[in-house]
Amino acid sequence: GVGRARRLLRHPRFRAAYDFLLLRAALDPSLAPWAERWTDAQEPGADMDALFRAAGSRRDAAGGEEHETAESTAPAKRRRRRRRRRPGGGRSQGEQAE
Repeated sequence: GVGRARRLLRHPRFRAAYDFLLLRAALDPSLAPWAERWTDAQEPGADMDALFRAAGSRRDAAGGEEHETAESTAPAKRRRRRRRRRPGGGRSQGEQAE
């Protein structure tokens, strides 16, 4: 939400990511709206609610598709499954606690 976006603007690595986005937008025109939105968000007194509501409505109007990133195209990580413990604390019948 909006609070998350405001925290992001204060993050020490935001500026580097923002500069990188501007460089990418210069080469890929489909990223220009994203660069413009984050530029507007940094303006003093920016109406964050309106900016990010507008971003959501534009994405919805475009069919809900977002720009693909390496993260979105990578296969999902498999979750590790926990082994079920055997009844009796996991010891086999031949073992005894000392």
